[in-house]
Amino acid sequence: MRKVTKRTVTVLVAAAITLGTSSAAWAWWEFSGRATVEASAASIKPIKVETRDVNGLYPGAEKDLRVEIYNPNPFPVVITEAEATVRTRSEHCDDAISVELPRRPVRVEPGHKSYTLEDAVRMDRDVERCQGADFKVVIFYSGQNAA
Repeated sequence: MRKVTKRTVTVLVAAAITLGTSSAAWAWWEFSGRATVEASAASIKPIKVETRDVNGLYPGAEKDLRVEIYNPNPFPVVITEAEATVRTRSEHCDDAISVELPRRPVRVEPGHKSYTLEDAVRMDRDVERCQGADFKVVIFYSGQNAA
């Protein structure tokens, strides 16, 4: 049996360190590379606006307008423009009703929200000819992403 000297141990340790370092360097090159990540941008979905019926209008009356808004997006949107058009089948009553919508942008968070626009629907004082008439208010609106 051979005698293990200090020199032999030093050579073996140096050889082990060299092999270990070589293996580590080989492993580094073996596992390096690059990755590709794919992503897609979401598109904005239109919000839905519904109003409740306004009943009991009479000449000079001002009534609240209840508005339900559903934002299906995972981010807030802003209604930047809104316009109301009043329609009726009764003759001479097209301009008897007016609707006042907010002039400033309205921020709508995700989900369902309810808003009450106080005294937003008005009937002119001089509209005796429109008794019993039915009116339809159509709201046109546009907006953008607020995130």
